[in-house]
Amino acid sequence: MRRMTRRAQGFSLLELVVVLAIMLIVFSMSIIGVQAALRSYRASGDATALTEVLSLTRMRAAESNTHARLNCSLTTNFCQVEILNRTTNSYQNDTSAYSLSSGSSFNLDGIGAPPNGTQNALSQASPCLDNGGVNIGNTACIVFNSRGIPIDATTLAPTRNDALYLANGTNSLAVTLSPTGAVSLWQNSQGSWKAY
Repeated sequence: MRRMTRRAQGFSLLELVVVLAIMLIVFSMSIIGVQAALRSYRASGDATALTEVLSLTRMRAAESNTHARLNCSLTTNFCQVEILNRTTNSYQNDTSAYSLSSGSSFNLDGIGAPPNGTQNALSQASPCLDNGGVNIGNTACIVFNSRGIPIDATTLAPTRNDALYLANGTNSLAVTLSPTGAVSLWQNSQGSWKAY
């Protein structure tokens, strides 16, 4: 019988530890990249969902032949479609609602200016008004008239100053409305806005 040489006996413990350490480092670097990609997908998913909810709000206004609004809480990151009840002159919740995903929020951090051709000045949409016409704190409200035109909640005049800005630490996105009610989605890349 022949004796096995040292090389044929397999790998040493030190060699196994080195290979496992290298694999662990590569794996942890890939996890960081995957997490960044997931954050990006969540933010773009939230912005896309908001464009759909805004389109639904516009449709509800036309369908109900009254005003409809998207009432977004800037603190809880939750949006609710509300329809104006002309009898009580108050907004009532529609069944449609949307909550931003974990890590995303309504904020303007790191954004210098609005997308070109949208708002006059960078800001979230105007605050919602309660039944007495008083601003509801920490809200952003986009109101549509019965023709699906975005209007100012106070003056009821058509406006192009409605926008919602989202961020999740790495991405900044904007959902804007034209005076005709067309919804646009924008992504801020290195300080400049690009249509998404």
